[in-house]
Amino acid sequence: MAKKIRREVVINGTKRWISGSNEQEYAENLVAALAARAAHELQFAQRKHNFRTYAQKWFEVFSKPNVDIVTAITYERQLIRYIYPALGDLDVEDIVPADLQRIFNEMGGAKETKLKVKNVLNMILEQAVEDDLLRRNPLHSRSIRIAGRASQPTEPYTVEQMSFLVQGISRIKNPQDRAYLALHALHPLRLEEVLGLKGKDIDIKGRVIHIERAATHQRYKDGCQQKDNRPCSADYPSFAADQP
Repeated sequence: MAKKIRREVVINGTKRWISGSNEQEYAENLVAALAARAAHELQFAQRKHNFRTYAQKWFEVFSKPNVDIVTAITYERQLIRYIYPALGDLDVEDIVPADLQRIFNEMGGAKETKLKVKNVLNMILEQAVEDDLLRRNPLHSRSIRIAGRASQPTEPYTVEQMSFLVQGISRIKNPQDRAYLALHALHPLRLEEVLGLKGKDIDIKGRVIHIERAATHQRYKDGCQQKDNRPCSADYPSFAADQP
């Protein structure tokens, strides 16, 4: 009985095993495999997807509904400010490592900012690979280099600067602005936590402010993200409760 033929071949970079009962059958199976790969390549080449449209769909379907509000805002900022201007008019299938490298080269600034852009790009391109629009994520190229200066910590306000802010609170005409600055300047609160405060969150008698939500942007879930009920001591003098 003739021994069955089984040989490993590489078709467009992919290893495959081709078998046959004899040389004739092996050759026919090899030709069939090559023809199938060619048909797939032709179909692949004929499909084109605009990057901006594809990336925006990824953001709306996979990203925004499933991440924190602040994270969604950050992702969209990277798309609008850096990614769309460079790739928005290209087709997903045509993007190559050089297109991505140019984004990082032209950004300048801190390396951390570039890595945030890379993170968003990577999620979009990985989805494109999964959707069979790309064979390989071009961001994985060994040629990609991301350089930049180290991020500098924000310098805290000096006592003199804080005194200047506090002294100017009473001169602010808009009551909401006046309350905001008093709360932000005199209490250990983040900007979005101050904006998320409601009257019921401030216990004037107990001198406690309850942090229960963060307001960031009206476009995302009415601008509010629920937070743990974190009490904040109101031992600092605050003008907020006296505002009309």
